[in-house]
Amino acid sequence: MTNPKRKEKIVGISHVAESQTPAFNPWLIWFPAALFYCYQFILRVSPSVMEHDLMKDFAIDGGMFGLLASFYYFGYCAFQIPLGLMADYFGPRKLLTFAALLCAFATIIFATSTNIYLAGLARFFIGAGSSCAFLGSMKLGTLWFPAKRLPLITGATIFLGTMGANLGGKPLRLLSNSYDWRTSLLIVAGFGVLIGATIWFVSRDESSNNKTKSSDTKNGPPVFEGLKMIFATPQVWLGSLYGFMLYAPLSVFADLWGTGFIEKTYKIPTAQASEYVNYIYIGLAIGALLYAWMVEKFMKITTGLTISTLGVGIPFIVLLLVPDLPLNVMLMLLFTVGVMIGGQFLSFSFTCSHMPVHFSGVTIGITNMVTMLSGLVFQPIIGMILDNLWKGEMKDGVRVFEASDYRSALLVVPICVIIAFIISLFLKEKSSQYINKNI
Repeated sequence: MTNPKRKEKIVGISHVAESQTPAFNPWLIWFPAALFYCYQFILRVSPSVMEHDLMKDFAIDGGMFGLLASFYYFGYCAFQIPLGLMADYFGPRKLLTFAALLCAFATIIFATSTNIYLAGLARFFIGAGSSCAFLGSMKLGTLWFPAKRLPLITGATIFLGTMGANLGGKPLRLLSNSYDWRTSLLIVAGFGVLIGATIWFVSRDESSNNKTKSSDTKNGPPVFEGLKMIFATPQVWLGSLYGFMLYAPLSVFADLWGTGFIEKTYKIPTAQASEYVNYIYIGLAIGALLYAWMVEKFMKITTGLTISTLGVGIPFIVLLLVPDLPLNVMLMLLFTVGVMIGGQFLSFSFTCSHMPVHFSGVTIGITNMVTMLSGLVFQPIIGMILDNLWKGEMKDGVRVFEASDYRSALLVVPICVIIAFIISLFLKEKSSQYINKNI
């Protein structure tokens, strides 16, 4: 039994009821954190438009480039569980502020580094800071919005994230062309400082209503009880594994290797190729909100998860296996993949639905950690496959891969989507024991 004298702060025990008026506008509280999620996406995808510059400056091959980019995911995944626990215990505001400043500082280190090991370490800390963005946004969503709005908050957060992915594509490439990749990243770092300050002065951990409800449960289960409960809930792990597999089209193709694939397939400049890859994120911006609306109105979460795998897998296989696709068809396929992969983010609502809301931080943290391991695992694997397929051509001291090499290496992605489809058949909808849609 819990000692009634123990003073323990567990943030986020209950949602704000619709009938009560919070002291602050919930959307205003949530927005700076979501803006941070947008910002970290710029940092995440930035290597994809700087592939040639980074490989040349650091004198690395495809495998090492993939490893350098994936250090972001090492940092991102390593801190998900600790941050989830801290968000439940302390609240997200301080964590989000520190994380945004950490991203900015680490970006400065990366932009000024001449040593591959220091660059990798900086990339690790960029990922560590970024790991708080989505988790913190979702935690604020569970604190300030009724539970039935959680899919909408997820969709809106992802929508802003896609804006960052687009800014990290062609605009960042053009900025890099105007200056150089180092100066461009220093400019980007400055925005991180501004976002950190905005979070500190605008966001709040709890409304007065939530504080009252938190105090009512101060003698409730300890924070680490959430970890025990998650380990004992197979559906949380299945939902997380689903997210890991279906995130591969984003972590592998959209975030890193897709630009090179399109550049070689259509023989176009890097900036233009990155702009085409962003059609995935344009579609995702629509898809994330579309799935949220469908789940709120008429569709089960599990149904959306299954539909998403089919909608992603079929066009992606066509994209890879059908040669000489017309450009407009290729763009339509990329956009379709983006729209349909919006359902992947329902996995966060799914896992949260199987856990009490006061453990939402650690639940989101574990789900996000497993999901983002996709980039850590598959980005270097694709690079190593490309190195094995390399025909020996070099340009400016950098290995040049052919379009056929990219096609073969990227077959890893549809395999992951097929596995996600199989997993989705074993996911079970949760009753409203924890997520009360009538709140």
